Amino acid sequence: AVESWIRAVDTSCIPARPGAFGHQEGYSWTACPSLCNCLLSLSRLCIHYRSQWKTKAPNMVPRLSIQLHSLITQYLSVCDAFLASTSEEEKLRNSQHFRTYIESGEEILGALLEAAYEESNHMIQDAVAELAEVHCCYAVLYDLCEKTNDIGRLYQYMRMVQPEVSKLGDVQRTGFAVYAFQRLIAANRVRDLLELPPDFNESLHHYLKQHADESHQELLWLHVSRMQSFEECSGILHDLAMNNDNDKKERRLALGKICGLAQVSSNKFSGKNFF
Repeated sequence: AVESWIRAVDTSCIPARPGAFGHQEGYSWTACPSLCNCLLSLSRLCIHYRSQWKTKAPNMVPRLSIQLHSLITQYLSVCDAFLASTSEEEKLRNSQHFRTYIESGEEILGALLEAAYEESNHMIQDAVAELAEVHCCYAVLYDLCEKTNDIGRLYQYMRMVQPEVSKLGDVQRTGFAVYAFQRLIAANRVRDLLELPPDFNESLHHYLKQHADESHQELLWLHVSRMQSFEECSGILHDLAMNNDNDKKERRLALGKICGLAQVSSNKFSGKNFF
């Protein structure tokens, strides 16, 4: 089967890369890029056959999904070992080339997730979730939460999958929470974004402040008003108003004035002087 083929290729056809070994199912893996490419090609072939067999041989589809899971598991392990064995200088010099290995892993794991939901195969669904967590496949984690409509699981991943050093060694990779902010904004899920639990307030505030475009600043003033930071909210609205036409300008100036009054009232209630 798949494991037998890889074992033969790994020991006979592909030379070991010095110092680069992963460990899977009781024996060592080489981290040679050729093995990564072979596993990736086999995974994509398996995905292609699965789409063909859905109508021609439906009874074979679940077995093919199991084989695909095995291939992807090996690919992700070998890919991590390969990247870990590559010097930082080489990864920086050719970062786009190495990034394709990571993106390809997300691609084929995402395809397996789709297959698992088509088949209602809960065993494969759980296996995909485990692989995505271990290998930090952010897109798959988010899609998994979206498919199950499980906002609680999304919050769990946002807390659990913390920032880490990039596998490419170039920059500090952001945690899953920032990726989730990006996906929620791209999907225009403003309500879900603004109703995140309080422990995400500061990280969302920091993320939105880093983006000066109007759409992010619009979300920023809504977020800080929710946090009752009315003074900051008034300043954001004033800056937005200065960059808009008359209708939007008047509306935002009016909202900014309301926020200013809300801050005055808050300060009076707390005994602070605003001016």
